[in-house]
Amino acid sequence: AFDELAGDVLGLQFDAATDGEVDAAGDLVELVLDVREAERDAGNYERADELRDALREIGVEIEDGADGTTYRFA
Repeated sequence: AFDELAGDVLGLQFDAATDGEVDAAGDLVELVLDVREAERDAGNYERADELRDALREIGVEIEDGADGTTYRFA
């Protein structure tokens, strides 16, 4: 699902992705995580959960911990 979204929206192909393309995808995920954190800080937990779920749907697993949020491509 992430590959499909990345290909359709961003024009990225991860089976032959360049380091720059993978870096760009990571930068976009980090941007969404920044927005999610801002929503959580503002008390908009439902919206923050929606962003988490949207990332999960495209194959990005996130984990909230004491040192912040980390992610990985599933």
